[in-house]
Amino acid sequence: MTRSATIRAPCGRFFTGWVSLAEYRTGRPHSGYSHLMQNAGLTWAQDLGSVTELLSGRFFQPLGRSSSHQTWSSAMVISPLLRGLFGLEWDAKNRSLRLAPQLPAGWDRARLKNVPLGNTTIDLTYERRAGQWRVRATAKSPQVFCLAPQGTPEQPCRTAPATMKEFLAPVKPVEISLPAALPEAGSETRQLKILDETYTAHDATFTLQARARSSYDLPVRLNRPHITVRGAQMSYGKLHIEFPESNADQTETIEFVW
Repeated sequence: MTRSATIRAPCGRFFTGWVSLAEYRTGRPHSGYSHLMQNAGLTWAQDLGSVTELLSGRFFQPLGRSSSHQTWSSAMVISPLLRGLFGLEWDAKNRSLRLAPQLPAGWDRARLKNVPLGNTTIDLTYERRAGQWRVRATAKSPQVFCLAPQGTPEQPCRTAPATMKEFLAPVKPVEISLPAALPEAGSETRQLKILDETYTAHDATFTLQARARSSYDLPVRLNRPHITVRGAQMSYGKLHIEFPESNADQTETIEFVW
């Protein structure tokens, strides 16, 4: 896990995964995706099969007491990916799969194969269409199964056997693409962070933190018309943000209004 330079405590892959999942579940998918990708990126940061357990809180390097290739650390890539990013929640007893997809802004489609549900498996295809995600679930033979939004009360699935079901989920009015690359080995951590994001009926507010004297051009997907931005400049589908000069990390607030 990479952290702001103001945080010095050791960072673990295991707990980073839980942070990512918690962020997805509390409506902060941008930060959840950053933590997920930082965890996944550690797969290639050292020799394959030697994924570090702990990183320094100041420099991007393993700690001497770190061990590698722990099963629970690997699970903390898979769990936030499936339960957070793809938004899966299982109710095998009632043969139901509840969904709340929060895929990244730059994705238009994705596919999961052999997702277990009770005594069968299904394939899931995600596709952007007209401001929403269309999720298509396909079984190899007719099965009784249901798709529902997360938060739906538990109840038996009483539909007729079928090989295909569809589910529609809305996307947020504003989606920002964040850089997901790991820093250079041994360097001080300095990634851009989205500390918070909130939505109301007519605006979306993002709080970002980065090193002083840094600037970013972030691709933005606007999913409804007549959106204006305050606190930064929009040009050709990118959000230009500048952080002022200072001796400490800087925080900027960006507001999208419609």
